[in-house]
Amino acid sequence: MVPHRPELKIFADDDDEDDDATSQPEFATEENMGLTRIFINPKTAEATITLKENTSTPRQIGDAARYLSNIAGGTPEQIILHVRAYGLKGIDIALNRSDLERAFLKHQGSTEEIWQTTSFFRDG
Repeated sequence: MVPHRPELKIFADDDDEDDDATSQPEFATEENMGLTRIFINPKTAEATITLKENTSTPRQIGDAARYLSNIAGGTPEQIILHVRAYGLKGIDIALNRSDLERAFLKHQGSTEEIWQTTSFFRDG
């Protein structure tokens, strides 16, 4: 697998002079979504996600899956998220990319249908 390493970070255009480490990106980035170790190959797109306390877990998983689907190119059919929280290793989640894209892009399908084809497993 080849790691995905974006080099461009775009920040909101702001007239304030106090642009420090607390500046927030204008749109979702790997860093503010808690995504690390992103790997994309012809069959899968996978990443480690560190969950945050202040956002619901399903929301974070959905946002991460959508992000990986967007950057994965045309061939991967599976999105794998290695979940981490509070410094602990959680369960891994494998989502069917075509189900996600049908729901995101065509507004077809439901969360129940997505969960029907989702797998949970422990790696290692």
